[in-house]
Amino acid sequence: MVIPRLFVDTDLQSGQKLHLPPERSNYLCRVLRIATGQPLWLFNGRGGAFQASLLKADAKQALVQLGEWDGAERESALPIELGIALSKGTRFEQIIQKSTELGVAIIQPLLTERVQVRLNRERVTKRLVHWRAAALALLLDPCAERRLGEIAAPGCTVHLYVGPEGGLTEAEVTAAQRYGFQPVRLGPRVLRTETAPVAAIASMQVLWGDF
Repeated sequence: MVIPRLFVDTDLQSGQKLHLPPERSNYLCRVLRIATGQPLWLFNGRGGAFQASLLKADAKQALVQLGEWDGAERESALPIELGIALSKGTRFEQIIQKSTELGVAIIQPLLTERVQVRLNRERVTKRLVHWRAAALALLLDPCAERRLGEIAAPGCTVHLYVGPEGGLTEAEVTAAQRYGFQPVRLGPRVLRTETAPVAAIASMQVLWGDF
């Protein structure tokens, strides 16, 4: 049986009883359908994980008890930062969930020309500037000449930039290249916004990571 792993952004210690926040409780009880008494792992991204059991299955405020700490490190051997255009509805939540499962360290929502969700456009420029000094920055582009598999193993953090459902504009692709991003394609098919990052991350883990 696969034991679920759950991230919580708080300090953890053995023997502790912890009420989970609503979004974590809902995910545990309604999405994963974990019942009282079932085992799980809790981690906070600060190294290792804690064995735990569900004391109270409540979708609004589940209660868990932490057991022993396991120092085995399961974080990805390939550091990946994902910058992805915002999308409506549950698509973005799916991207976050699946990307995290595949080992992405940081996810940065971005606002591009064809994104329908309205946020401060300055965030895109700031993130591109931040990533400019990266040793390997990749831009998913179905029209790119090079395929992902043609890129040499980075040996460093990979910064992946993925556009919205309608794709990036020509000006946005040009701007990304100016900041050091290399356009790459995954294959002959154009993938949906919730599929492209998952396919790219899985491919990178096979090529350069720990898959």
